[in-house]
Parts: sequence; C-alpha cells; structure tokens
Amino acid sequence: MRQMNSKLNPAMLVGLCAATFALPNAATAKTDQVGTIYHYERSNQDGSMPEQVSVFYAAPDRVEVYKAQEKCNNAAFVHADIDPSTGVANTITGARLLPDAQHLDFAFLTYDKANAILSMRVELPNMPVIEKSTQVAHDPWHLFDFDFATLTIAH
Repeated sequence: MRQMNSKLNPAMLVGLCAATFALPNAATAKTDQVGTIYHYERSNQDGSMPEQVSVFYAAPDRVEVYKAQEKCNNAAFVHADIDPSTGVANTITGARLLPDAQHLDFAFLTYDKANAILSMRVELPNMPVIEKSTQVAHDPWHLFDFDFATLTIAH
C-alpha cells in the first residue's frame, strides 16, 4: 500500500471535477457492440509518457477502462455506470489493479442529474477523505481523465 500512496496525487484527483467537458449533442452507445474492447496508446504530443488504454464496453449501461504505462506497474482500473439513452456516466469509480484480478476502489464520482452536480469522494489509505463537488453546466458531460470512454462507445 505504501508504494500505491506515493504514486497518487490527491491534488490531481480534486481537479477531476473541473476536468469535465460538455458537448452539445448527446451521443448514445450502440448496444450491438457490447463486449467490444477498444485499445489504443495515448501520450503527450511529444510522445512522452505513453500509456496503454483499453476500453471495454461491458454492458449497455457499463464501461470499464484499464490504463497502464508498463505491464504490472501501477495500473489503473476505472469503471462507470452510464445512462444508455444519453451516454452520460451516472457514476465513475477509480481503482488500482491488485494481484489476482482484484482492484482497490478509491475515487468515486457521482452525477446528480436533477441538480446538475458532480460529486467526488477520494478514500486513500492513511490519508483524510477528500470530498468536492461542482456544478455541471451542460448535459451531456464527459470526463477527460476517464479517457472519454463514454465517447469511445458512442456511435
């Protein structure tokens, strides 16, 4: 656990609420593509910090993302429950992958559509809980740090 804590930056996690993007047209997922895995490499413009990203369209209302810079080294697992009619994530949960196909959930985003509020809760071992929320100006919204996974499965 100590190594995991040193790699996570709580200040960056707090910025997740502000790192949402609103797009004018709702994109909905094609349910006939459930089970599809999209894989790509992303990096900075200069090619530094390459990261392998896999987006798994698990169900009409669920997307799962695996992200790693190197195999077996600080891999992230992010999963979301989405509204299939709008493509908007109702919840996004950030986790670290652990041995034996386990994961430790530690960051929780929840979208309150009725009040247009995105709330975040981060629970890291040996650290105080972080809670923040922000108003979402437009629906639908998509999270950059979730690799726009809700857009990846959109048609």
